[in-house]
Amino acid sequence: RRQDKAGVMGILEPVKSRFAAIVELEVDVNDWVHWAFQNNMPPELIAFIRYRPNLLHDFKPTSDIINTPNPRTVAYVGNMLNAGMPEGLEYELITGAAGEGFAAEFIGFLNTYKQLPNIPELLKNPDTSIVPSEPSMVFAVCGALAHNAKPDNIEAIFRYSERLPAEFQILLAKDIQRKNPAITSTLAFTKWASSHSNIIL
Repeated sequence: RRQDKAGVMGILEPVKSRFAAIVELEVDVNDWVHWAFQNNMPPELIAFIRYRPNLLHDFKPTSDIINTPNPRTVAYVGNMLNAGMPEGLEYELITGAAGEGFAAEFIGFLNTYKQLPNIPELLKNPDTSIVPSEPSMVFAVCGALAHNAKPDNIEAIFRYSERLPAEFQILLAKDIQRKNPAITSTLAFTKWASSHSNIIL
């Protein structure tokens, strides 16, 4: 669009009307999460976008040489995390990739992510491990569990998830499907889906 400052000058009306359809694409968080799992985006970034979905696309066109959050720039942040950022430069690099507001919130979320319960210990004791009350921490736990889900630990994950609010159980199950579709064939997943048959996965 011309308002996106993309160098678009418009098109002649007689030419425009010869297109069969003019379609405007919209950003969808679930589509991006599916893409992110398939493209090795870091679990902490996926969890953050789940927590703050509006920051997947907070595009503000400007002539200044700065970036704002959109699916492409958020993916740059994921690539930087995967490559490893020099200690002490995380804020500046994330700001350069996706903007200052995104960087400030994401750095705060990363600090939360570092305080997560030990996931292997959580899976050993799914019935007694701590369930966070802070929403950002619950999103972070769900992101870590989805990332670590395997056929041999899925039963423990679902036992733990039963202690989460219903909306987080659904989110976790959907993200497990996206991360590792083979898990849907396990007995544990089938049992969970059967006992939650009122939920459309």
